[in-house]
Amino acid sequence: MNLKRNEVIEVKITDHSFPGTGIGLVAGKKVQVKGAYPGETVLARAHQVRSDRAKGRFMEVVSPAEYAVKAPCIHFGRCGGCASQQVPLTLQRTFKEEEVKKLFTQHDLPLGEYMGITGHEDAYEYRNKMEYTFGDEVKDGELNLGMHLKGMKNSVVNTVECLLVTEDFRKIHEYTINYFRGKNLPYFRVMRQTGYLRNFILRRGVHTGELMVNLVTTTQVSFDLTEYKEGLLQLPLE
Repeated sequence: MNLKRNEVIEVKITDHSFPGTGIGLVAGKKVQVKGAYPGETVLARAHQVRSDRAKGRFMEVVSPAEYAVKAPCIHFGRCGGCASQQVPLTLQRTFKEEEVKKLFTQHDLPLGEYMGITGHEDAYEYRNKMEYTFGDEVKDGELNLGMHLKGMKNSVVNTVECLLVTEDFRKIHEYTINYFRGKNLPYFRVMRQTGYLRNFILRRGVHTGELMVNLVTTTQVSFDLTEYKEGLLQLPLE
């Protein structure tokens, strides 16, 4: 079997490397698939095919690993923001630990005194900064605000229930997308270089609790944001 570029292949993941990349063998070649984990069998689209190795763009899980758990977020699997919610948290940390240690070994560097990995105390709602994109999921579809669809840089899924952020972020996100859907404003299309709504950035001061809302637009449309701002200030936030 000769592996060809853009060919859809099935890969049984048996190993992993940094960063979050699964490794398997197909037609005698080592295939790397970012976002795949040991024990999974996945579909991937081959690219960067060489005589002894190739890379594959993750498409979907054909057969989950025995350790797999149900992802708590409703967006998982479609949203390109998360890749490992099906992996128990303790195992995620183990994989990351192994990947970092492998980097030292691969580059013949002394590891020194290894003191273990320290994970964040919260599995969810820990992000204090998020960057969202305005767009649509299908061509000429409803305006969305969120992350790119997994493996599709031109499609955006509305991640209003994302679990990585706090409830305040989710309230601001929901208010924002509902507001601009009602105004029928165009999002910015990169290839055409036309549109108004580009990106949306939220920050939270961990110690102060203060929130920053950064709406990024073009100057192609003249729009008064006073009403939007006043609506933000009236939201019941923590």
